[in-house]
Amino acid sequence: MENIGFIAESVRVPVSSGSLIILVLSIQESPSEEPIRRGVINSVYEQAAQLDPNRYLQFTEKQNVSGDILGAPKAAAVIEGNETHTRTADLSLDLANIPGFSKDILKSLPDTVVRAPVTQAVIYGWYDNEMGSYVNMLGDRIVSIAENM
Repeated sequence: MENIGFIAESVRVPVSSGSLIILVLSIQESPSEEPIRRGVINSVYEQAAQLDPNRYLQFTEKQNVSGDILGAPKAAAVIEGNETHTRTADLSLDLANIPGFSKDILKSLPDTVVRAPVTQAVIYGWYDNEMGSYVNMLGDRIVSIAENM
């Protein structure tokens, strides 16, 4: 499995505080393995949240609305596992259309089109952009700087 790209967006929800995070990962699959599914992605986030001593990352299977995360102590992100979803499809790429690809190599290939299974994973999370996340993390950084001066 290899991450071949990602896109992240933050959506300002029309409430006094709170934003939605949308992370889209494109992962190249190994043809010999099962495609990555929602459970695998969620287990990565759940384990990371359990191992985070500062509780900046939190994981839940509960569906949230912006009001649920307002004032969430310390949480930089609350990953919403029940909204995680994945799609797997074959990516077809014609090597002849790649600029700078060696013509000698192209001539030696039986077919210039290669196919690779790619999974797109979409992960949703929330953060309190006014109170909990920002204020707590800023406070932690100030204390950290003061202790190291």
